[in-house]
Amino acid sequence: RGIALGNLGRNEEAIASFDNALKIKPDLHEAWNNRGTALFNLGRNEEAIASYDNALKIKPDDHEAWNNRGTALGNLGRIEEAIASCDNALKFKPDYPDAWCIRGDALRNLGRYEEAITSYDNALKIKPNDYDIVNRIGSTLQKMEKYKEAIQWYDQYIDNFNIDLAIENNSDFNLLIINRNFIINKIYSITERINFYQQEIARSKNNNNPVLEVLMLKEISDCLKKDLKDDETAYKFLFKSWKLAESLRLKISESLFRELQKVYLYPDTFIRVGKLDKVNEFIANWLPIFTEVNDIYGIDKFVLYKKAIEIAPCRFKKKGNRLFFLLGKNEEAIASYDKTLKIKPDDHEAWHNRGYALHDLGRLEEAIASYDQALKFKPDYHETWYNRGTALLNLGRLEEAIASCDEALKIKPDDANTYFNKACAYALKENISLAIKNLQQAINLDSQYLEMAKTDTDFDKIRHDSRFINIINQTDSP
Repeated sequence: RGIALGNLGRNEEAIASFDNALKIKPDLHEAWNNRGTALFNLGRNEEAIASYDNALKIKPDDHEAWNNRGTALGNLGRIEEAIASCDNALKFKPDYPDAWCIRGDALRNLGRYEEAITSYDNALKIKPNDYDIVNRIGSTLQKMEKYKEAIQWYDQYIDNFNIDLAIENNSDFNLLIINRNFIINKIYSITERINFYQQEIARSKNNNNPVLEVLMLKEISDCLKKDLKDDETAYKFLFKSWKLAESLRLKISESLFRELQKVYLYPDTFIRVGKLDKVNEFIANWLPIFTEVNDIYGIDKFVLYKKAIEIAPCRFKKKGNRLFFLLGKNEEAIASYDKTLKIKPDDHEAWHNRGYALHDLGRLEEAIASYDQALKFKPDYHETWYNRGTALLNLGRLEEAIASCDEALKIKPDDANTYFNKACAYALKENISLAIKNLQQAINLDSQYLEMAKTDTDFDKIRHDSRFINIINQTDSP
């Protein structure tokens, strides 16, 4: 039962279950080991090590316990001890790739790069098609600033691409290409990069490597947007990348779609500062692009913006990262999520979306409870921490709102929305210095927040302060 609970991410319950088992049979080494893993998953590394030590007192040749112990020691920065623990794991099971990898990680953390690569090589001999190990070697070569050697290393695996293997472990293969591209972006000029990525797209088609094509399209999009400031053409490449990733059911499609959402949600910024005419202008500019690439979601989204403005231009709530408008479907949505959760009570997306619908209805306490459930099953869900902070802010529970924003920023430290919400909370607390600090950070990340700060009533208590006046009088970047 403890293992099943651990697999569901219910680690506290798993620990209690292992404790009960150990009361009945205190020499059950598997329970001590698995208990250690549950503690490790909660970040309680010292306790995890103690639990692994108990497992090893009972079964000194338990290679998994030695390896797990090495991982926990590494997390605590006790690197030499971590290496010794992995060595013990390998003493009892020399063909244990996980131990070779953890040992390699520890050596790399010590700057002993050549030894780390040797350790990873041993792991790769056991699992020759493991892209995670390939990435470890490539990233170590990068740390050694052996850039050409690293590119060659990555390329040999990209050239020997296996579609079935890549889809099975697509995040690892994605990372292999992303790491290679990181070096390309570091040492090539913008023109060289675009030419290289276009050549790679041609190569991907010849070699039946659609994952490579997805990521090359994304890289060209980034070059066009960040370096050449050509948003429209960048969007078209990004959309092609997402459509191909979606057709292959690759995990990367989620992150690509989040990039597209920045375009879809852009009118929300104008709405929140009352510039409804700008919404229509933005839609007029972008709708032909959406139509050209057959982006039905984008077209529908903009139709919905226009409809929402016509129906209820005053009913938008600020400080959300989506439009909050009432079109009469939230109760229906909540009922649907409740049905889902009866079947799959650990579905963090359902808990999050249920909280969002409750939030939309103004049932903030219930929304927070639903967000808490989502975080119980996925504690690194940035958007849930953000929305939870927004609900707490709207309830006036400012300290809790700030704490929730801080958790969101640990996961996504460049989120302007979250910094803006923190600024609002500190302004309401009349903590001027921290309000200014967070507002400036939000503006640095997204200049639209400068306009928002000029009209947001949360800043009324500090609006007279010279520091705030200096911020809102600064020139907005084009």
